[in-house]
Amino acid sequence: MATSSSSLQRIVQMLWTNEPTPTIGSVVCLGTSYPCNGDEWPVDFIHDVESRVWLRYRNGFAVIPKHPDGPSPLKIGALLRGTSIDLNGFVSDIGWGCMIRTGQSLLANALMISRLSREWRYNGSVEAIEQDVLVLFYDEKDAPLSIHRFVEHGSIAGGKLPGEWFGPSTVATCIKALVSESGLDLAVYISDGMNVYEKALLKVATGSSDETDEWQSVLVLCGLRLGIDTVNPVYFDGLRSLLDSPQTVGIAGGRTATSHYFYGYQNDRLFFHDPHDPSPALKYGVDRSLLESVHSRRLRELPFTETDPSMLAGFILKSREDFESWKTQMMSLPASNRAINITDEPAPVVSCEIEEDFVLCHIHPASDTSLSESNADALCSIDDGSTS
Repeated sequence: MATSSSSLQRIVQMLWTNEPTPTIGSVVCLGTSYPCNGDEWPVDFIHDVESRVWLRYRNGFAVIPKHPDGPSPLKIGALLRGTSIDLNGFVSDIGWGCMIRTGQSLLANALMISRLSREWRYNGSVEAIEQDVLVLFYDEKDAPLSIHRFVEHGSIAGGKLPGEWFGPSTVATCIKALVSESGLDLAVYISDGMNVYEKALLKVATGSSDETDEWQSVLVLCGLRLGIDTVNPVYFDGLRSLLDSPQTVGIAGGRTATSHYFYGYQNDRLFFHDPHDPSPALKYGVDRSLLESVHSRRLRELPFTETDPSMLAGFILKSREDFESWKTQMMSLPASNRAINITDEPAPVVSCEIEEDFVLCHIHPASDTSLSESNADALCSIDDGSTS
């Protein structure tokens, strides 16, 4: 009964949440700052928010077969919303897919910025280039970045069964695998927790550490834990720095058991798109009005003090200059306040053994191979089953 009450509470909270009111002070959307007089939101800020892709719960897509040992499609949240039910599997991700949807939102906005630039703005209708991005995320079995493909790779990357909640680490590894399989002109680097290793990142972006080699756009995914139960105040400036960066593509995270797509902030509150607002599935031949529903001017807020500390931050680095700028900004805060730390490579591993009256220490340099193989395991320190 506790699960039912929790689901009902989240639905009521979503339906009755008032839009935030402006206060005096700059307001930020994906690295762009807008002055706010406290009387009304800046028009350019709202237009910027509307231009961000919002992917959310969908209903009525091709069935994702259930697993004998996995959850049942009969979920209380889905029943309360009147969602269609198929006993053979899932035809909606209501109640379990929000971390996947926020991960898709992060990736979709990265692709939009990569192809159309950060300055692009939505003009009221979906353009051809944008549609080329959105079709990758359609709720179809053969769409390269569909929820079907995330679920398929989730079983490989994190042992997740259909209908189970994903955490940040599983979403990150799914994004990397699916982008690679899709043949997109984008590389993906996954951090070692808060640690980014420059040599490994440069190798992903260029194929080597040679400064003259051609740079491929790289999506940097950082699985972070900025506290225990909520974000520790010592990391508030670090959290702001993630969204202040001109290279940011947003953050997937939120409250416990609830994931949002964060794109901005003002003072000590985050702004987000909420995936918990269901809509009919996006399919081939979809009506244009449904396609245009990926844009919204509505603002939602979450105080820093109520934010779950586990999150997935993304950055798009389109050039070496982007990397140097991003590195400078991330490292500008005192070490104790940083959300991300950038070093050349992992620290050597020190192992010790006792021999008679002496302790012998051996230093083993970390290799790029061991780093790449450990990325997924390193991210597993993040709570990987707390979002839906």
